[in-house]
Amino acid sequence: MMELHETVNERDLLKQMLDGKGTGSETFDKDLMFWHNGWATLFSAVHMCLGNIIEDGMDTIRKRQAVAH
Repeated sequence: MMELHETVNERDLLKQMLDGKGTGSETFDKDLMFWHNGWATLFSAVHMCLGNIIEDGMDTIRKRQAVAH
């Protein structure tokens, strides 16, 4: 129900992180947070979804987390 400008939209930053290109000085708390629906996100950046633990599996999620570091 929020307008687009009211939400966090970090697609470019997420793409940089997943491509392993780094994000400069922008960092997040990179501990994993798991949701009841299977999402795995970075703890303080819940908009940085690393995938679905149920569908993708822990190995894939951990590889994506490593790229985020």
